[in-house]
Amino acid sequence: MGLLGDDGIDNEVIALTDVKNLSSELIEENIKSQIAKPLEARLDCVETFDEQIEESLADPDLQDDEIKAIQLERARFYNKIIALIDDKYCLECDLETIASKSTDDLGDICHAMYHFFVLKRKKNIKNMMLNYILSNSEDICNALDYLRKKKDVR
Repeated sequence: MGLLGDDGIDNEVIALTDVKNLSSELIEENIKSQIAKPLEARLDCVETFDEQIEESLADPDLQDDEIKAIQLERARFYNKIIALIDDKYCLECDLETIASKSTDDLGDICHAMYHFFVLKRKKNIKNMMLNYILSNSEDICNALDYLRKKKDVR
């Protein structure tokens, strides 16, 4: 169970730093379920994947072709997550243009989309509702006052 923040929202995000060597397919499956149910997301699976990649790249015995294969897997993973989020939220992103970006840019795009649409979903919804209420407080109060008066008439 997560910790409740000052705003009463359970906003703890866990990075799986102690879990090593999860396959990218297993991480992708976790992300698919997080995208399907973003309000239940707690694990930063993209960060876990990045940590595994960095650990793999730290091996001094890697050959150039192995490094290239790891970088290609990283780019494939980022593109897959971006496409999953794009599909779920009907964003209509230009996936071909995004795929042509550098691996670092893909990582930035993937992380930003993943955090916004998955990990920070509760907070974003809360902020949207709060801003709506604050912006429309007079209309909301008038509607509630009308309903209160209507109830008193009965």
